[in-house]
Amino acid sequence: MNQGAVGFGHYPSPLVHRVSNVGSTPFHNMLVEILPSKNAPLTAPLLADVAGHTLELENERVRIFRLALAPGQSTGQHSHDLQFLGVVIAEGEIAVDRPATEAETVTFEPGDYRWHERGMRHSMRNVGSTTFEAVEIELKGD
Repeated sequence: MNQGAVGFGHYPSPLVHRVSNVGSTPFHNMLVEILPSKNAPLTAPLLADVAGHTLELENERVRIFRLALAPGQSTGQHSHDLQFLGVVIAEGEIAVDRPATEAETVTFEPGDYRWHERGMRHSMRNVGSTTFEAVEIELKGD
């Protein structure tokens, strides 16, 4: 499996499993459980036109983007119309700018995550010296 690989599985009953590392390097895995929503799925514009974003996976429950920002690259101001979970894949130092708030610089490590409510507007700029990478899991239900 490649670093930052994204997948989606639907299991109608509880899943019992075991993971073993048969390789010679450390294995890191983050699973995100998405509980069913009783509401109709929401739709929102794609972020595929926002710099650094690539659509990785979409189905009736989620839409997952990979965000990769090279040193100095910025997403520009954009809005998220769905709530989402951001999970860091590759470390980075990111300047985050939101309207009506003071800009902040955040150092992210692999495995760091942040929950964001719908309607968030911001820009992100990589102020570090390495490519920053994360996945953004948008939830289509309430």
